[in-house]
Amino acid sequence: MNSKSSPSPIQKVLDLAKIRQFDQVKQASAENEYAKLREATDFVNNKNNEKFLHFKRLTKDTKQTAFKSNMVESSKNLYRILQRFGGEIGQERVWSNYMLLLKCYEFRNENQTDQGARKTQNTPASNGGPGFAGRVSPLKQQHFQNTIPQDHPKPSDWKHIQESYEEKIQSYEEKIRKLNKENNVLMSETADQRNQLEEKEKRIEELTTRLSRIASQQLTQGNPNITDLSDGNRPTKLGERFSQVYDDQWSEAFEALKVKGKQEKEIVTELSDNVQSIYKFMQKSVGELMQKLASETSKVIMCPFQSTSLQPASHREVPLNGTEGIIRDLVKTQGHHALKSVQEKLGVTKRGEDKRIEKYNEILSELIWYMVIQDPPMVLKFIKNGEKMDKEGSFKPYSKTGSVAEVCVWPALLLHEGGPLIAKGFALPQ
Repeated sequence: MNSKSSPSPIQKVLDLAKIRQFDQVKQASAENEYAKLREATDFVNNKNNEKFLHFKRLTKDTKQTAFKSNMVESSKNLYRILQRFGGEIGQERVWSNYMLLLKCYEFRNENQTDQGARKTQNTPASNGGPGFAGRVSPLKQQHFQNTIPQDHPKPSDWKHIQESYEEKIQSYEEKIRKLNKENNVLMSETADQRNQLEEKEKRIEELTTRLSRIASQQLTQGNPNITDLSDGNRPTKLGERFSQVYDDQWSEAFEALKVKGKQEKEIVTELSDNVQSIYKFMQKSVGELMQKLASETSKVIMCPFQSTSLQPASHREVPLNGTEGIIRDLVKTQGHHALKSVQEKLGVTKRGEDKRIEKYNEILSELIWYMVIQDPPMVLKFIKNGEKMDKEGSFKPYSKTGSVAEVCVWPALLLHEGGPLIAKGFALPQ
């Protein structure tokens, strides 16, 4: 495990991830997890070599399918890096090495727990504990009897003393019951006051948010450079969540398609086409929604007391001037109510589809919907086959180095059309 002449398969994968510029925070966490597992393995090898060799034989032919979520709880980031880059080092060597580390780590922890329990059980009894009387010699017992005070109660007095104590105990128990009853009443009153306070604080927060939104509406409308910090779906937050989807759900969807026997290029192409399809659908849907809102608004404004079906055709087709900004803001602030219907029409869940792919499509469609209802809309940028990738550009190479793109693996995210870059994309080089 600690050979200095050649690094372990897992160390090679970590080195490869660092070369590929994997997420630095997750990379550092994975290296710490690996050091912790390796320390436990060295401990087992040194203290119980026979058990270490037994584990080594058991894990010799381990495959990736042998791992469950609870097994990798102590090393999630390391497992994620092994999933992404392990195939380039050698799957069997990587997963056998990883299973050996987990076995040794679990054995070391169980061994330490058992030792702590035995130590507690073997603690000698105190001088006043059980067995003390049996260790006192008759001479010492006589000495103890001689030291008993003269006014010490006689055996005949113990009944009276016991009755007195029982009366006191009953009195104290009655006082405790009364105090508990009073305490319950106070706790109930406190809970009611706390609930009232929380409701008032919630109301104050709602009113403050509404006031802030109204005050900044004219300032932020159509201006992407001014952000409403009270908006949980503002562009910077959407960019962070979009990058997280690539790190997590995209990787899981990749593995789901890989199990079906598809090759890497075929998988990334399919996933990229899926993103483009969802993006185009969401752009079309938000356009239709805004057009319908503009048309209905014009109908109500022009003839507020007449049924829309009886209005002149000119009133039903021509939107009023000046309503575009209001409708755009309405879609941005209330568009989340339409998300579920849009996803159902898109068909993000399909019968017989792998659960990992369903989850990927659901989260991805939600994020893209919030992107296209921004004012102005955020933009997904896809690189085409044959386009160059600069080091300072919008795309990073995926899986291997290169400067010319062959397949767009993951799109870049722009604040708006022609705007600044929010998150870089990835492309498979030629």
